[in-house]
Amino acid sequence: MALATCLVALGVRAAAAPACSFGTMTMFEQFDAATDVALVDAEHASGGERFAEASVVQRFKGPQAATLSIDLDPCWRLVHRGTALVFLRDRSPIWRTGVTPDPSPEQLAVLLEWMVASNQTDADRARVLVAVLTGQHPEALRFDAAFYLSNQPGLIRGLTAPQVEAIAALHGRSELGPLPLVIVARHHGAAWKRLRRDRAVRHDEALRALASYDYERITDAARLATIIAAGRSKPRQRIAAFERCERVQGVALTRFGTFPSDRDEWRRYADACRSGEPLP
Repeated sequence: MALATCLVALGVRAAAAPACSFGTMTMFEQFDAATDVALVDAEHASGGERFAEASVVQRFKGPQAATLSIDLDPCWRLVHRGTALVFLRDRSPIWRTGVTPDPSPEQLAVLLEWMVASNQTDADRARVLVAVLTGQHPEALRFDAAFYLSNQPGLIRGLTAPQVEAIAALHGRSELGPLPLVIVARHHGAAWKRLRRDRAVRHDEALRALASYDYERITDAARLATIIAAGRSKPRQRIAAFERCERVQGVALTRFGTFPSDRDEWRRYADACRSGEPLP
């Protein structure tokens, strides 16, 4: 399964969403973007179709209030039974999965670990993600952890050799598709040198780019931006230079694998590389 298919797979999970929903995010992305994350008592929530006031059962992020106001639009409804895990920004749910009825104990346990790690170091955050994607967790959680980590160049940069080897061991026998290989490739360590000629690399344009061009010696974002924008550069050169630039800047400028084919669009990517500001 190519990385592009994996990106589609993330969107496929939104197939059951209301018509007005335009995408989805991993649980870890939602946590990062939310102002309030909590497990609420949905069964006894008050309010109507557009607004709900729910008691907080467990708070993961935001002010320590006993209740939480949830502003619902036509895309959302709160099922009034059991509990619900809510990811809110300015009282509104984030994306389709911003309201999850009856979350599993495993999901809540991982979320609690992520809450603690988010207030610590990048190494702590990486440790949680690696433990989830290499552990005995539900497939959806493992996918979320793998997808999130594959798009975090700053965290990938700090992975230890044992962590990378544990991720590399998933390649070829994992329901996570190419994501373990993407993480290994973006680490550019010994495991990638061993796997860069793997058959799976030949079927993924982004991975082929990283296998074909090595810009590890370049630490200047401006030089990488020049390669990205140059008219003579080949598509794979641009991809490899942009991926390197994300790690130099230590920030995700776009989702890995979403690269343009238009040369003018690549100039926008070059500008993002130069400035370190993520693409909209």
